[in-house]
Amino acid sequence: RLLLVVLILLLLIASIWWLNRYDYFSNLWSSDLSQGVISYMQDIAAGPRLAYIEGGLQIYGLHPWLGVGLGGSSFYLLDNLPNWAFSDAFEIAQLSSPESKLMPNVRSQFIRLLSETGLVGFWLYIAFMISILGSIRKMFLSRQKLMVYASIAGMTAWSTIMLRHFSQSTFTSPVIWITLGMVVGYAQHVLEPSNQREIPKESI
Repeated sequence: RLLLVVLILLLLIASIWWLNRYDYFSNLWSSDLSQGVISYMQDIAAGPRLAYIEGGLQIYGLHPWLGVGLGGSSFYLLDNLPNWAFSDAFEIAQLSSPESKLMPNVRSQFIRLLSETGLVGFWLYIAFMISILGSIRKMFLSRQKLMVYASIAGMTAWSTIMLRHFSQSTFTSPVIWITLGMVVGYAQHVLEPSNQREIPKESI
């Protein structure tokens, strides 16, 4: 066990040393926060992402209840970006060019839901994700070994999807729906009368 711990520490140190050779990663800890969050985000090449999120929140502020419609945030985003984004972010300067055929993206699923579906759609989606948690709980409480393992896998997938929503904004990823569909399917299996037999704790 001691050798395993030492090996993990050595791998961690080696990974940090290797990543530190590249500016993209070394800027994460070498950039100065004293100049403010915007300056720091620009230094680590995340300025455009911050600008998109700020623009999405601005759209939500203008249409708080129902938003601008699914997929509609891209048409309003450039007009609602902060002023600093156009002078300090090359990616956004490209998007604002008359010759550009690219569509901007809010880059955060939660902010995109707020801007495109408003509070109504946002809370409906949150309620849906909470219902998935209920299905995971049913599997765990079934006390069936396979279902307990499935609930752990389901909780891991659910947490990953929710974390991914902070930096990605798409409903078209099949991984999300296939994984959540499997969770709901397993939970339904637990609810079937023929499968509701208790198994002794010693077997788990």
